[in-house]
Amino acid sequence: MRSRIASSRSWSNGSGRFARSPRPRDAARTLRPENRLSERHANGKPVTSLVRSLVGPVSRTGLRAPADGRAGIREASLNQPAVFSPTRFFAITFLVTWGCWFAAPHLGDAEAGDGTFVLLMLAGLLTPFATALHLTLTSRSGAMKSAFFEKLLDVRLIRPGILALFLLLFPASMVVSILVSTAFGLSLDQFALADGFSFSVGSVPTFLLLILAACFEELGWRGYGVESLGGRRSYFAATAIFGVLWSLWHLPMFFIPGSYQAELLEKDLLLALNFFVGIVPLAFIISWFCKKNGGSILGAVLVHAIVNFTQEFLQVSPWTKVIQTGVLVVMAAAFVMADPEVFFGASEGPERIAEVAGPKGLPR
Repeated sequence: MRSRIASSRSWSNGSGRFARSPRPRDAARTLRPENRLSERHANGKPVTSLVRSLVGPVSRTGLRAPADGRAGIREASLNQPAVFSPTRFFAITFLVTWGCWFAAPHLGDAEAGDGTFVLLMLAGLLTPFATALHLTLTSRSGAMKSAFFEKLLDVRLIRPGILALFLLLFPASMVVSILVSTAFGLSLDQFALADGFSFSVGSVPTFLLLILAACFEELGWRGYGVESLGGRRSYFAATAIFGVLWSLWHLPMFFIPGSYQAELLEKDLLLALNFFVGIVPLAFIISWFCKKNGGSILGAVLVHAIVNFTQEFLQVSPWTKVIQTGVLVVMAAAFVMADPEVFFGASEGPERIAEVAGPKGLPR
């Protein structure tokens, strides 16, 4: 009898009275959910219903997921490693862009700039961004999606000092090129302001075309393309491969009447080849800028726009732009040698982005 009383009662402090202890089934109600699970499991009873009703989904690692199913899915998504597909990205981008641009002068009227021609030209220009956005949004990695929009929208990533440097850098490269060109018989009259743009594509205003080119290209290139080429490659190797692909992407433009590239080809084959070569050092320069500004896509758009308008606001000879390519090569080499850590340091490609993702998925 005493043992039964001792097992079901206990002394309360200072009261001198017996107080009933909770019965086992009452005690079970006061246990935390994880303790209840352990107890039920130890007794050999099923725990599936308790998992669903009390603690929500349980991860495969055995850790308890948040009770809110949506929050659990989001957390799992953020922990999902980012997997890029460079082959898919560049294959889609090239096939669609080239298809649209090669077809544009045949299905539409390039000189009149009718609706079909303009639509195909804009569709080809939009393709890098559309492809990058599609592959990002369909990815299972929340960190990858978050990083994309952070790099696109967060203006705080842009360092004002570096942006100011680039606002002067490309105009300075043009000034140096003009001065060097005088040694080859070209005139200082190239410093005169241009009366208008050097080319036009259909009815699309050239000013708008230069802006759209900077936006849609960099949204694709810096939003997905360059990073997809990383992984086990160094940033230097990824940028070199991208530079070649970027230049080849413009190939159909040499067959679009009225385009800047078509006019270069009409004047001299060497000028057309210079266009292809000049894009590669430019890729290195913009890559350095992006790396120093947290991968900012918006920053890359600004730099690309600066480059586009630098080519247009002075009456520069196309042959001077051949000299400028040499100047850009020297500049790119200077960036690589002065800051090798950027190009040869640890990669932040597909295998690393999930590891270094912060709370918002932005690589630190």
